[in-house]
Amino acid sequence: MKIRTNTQLETILRTAFDIEGNSIKDVAKMAGINRNTLYKWNCGAMRFSPDNIDKLLIYFQEHEPARLDRAEKMYDALRGIE
Repeated sequence: MKIRTNTQLETILRTAFDIEGNSIKDVAKMAGINRNTLYKWNCGAMRFSPDNIDKLLIYFQEHEPARLDRAEKMYDALRGIE
């Protein structure tokens, strides 16, 4: 993964939830994040703390790396980043 700002990481992580995989409920449980907080964040109602961003990144890197990789490639393609 490239060096990214928190805003970029949030966008990539939201994109990962649009790709087929574990539900938000399961991800929240496995990542140790409050489920309601994750739902609110995913619908754009709030920003995530750097700590929660780290938890989600670790979750995706350990449990669903292909999903995270695909989301990052989609993000880069939409923004013309190589």
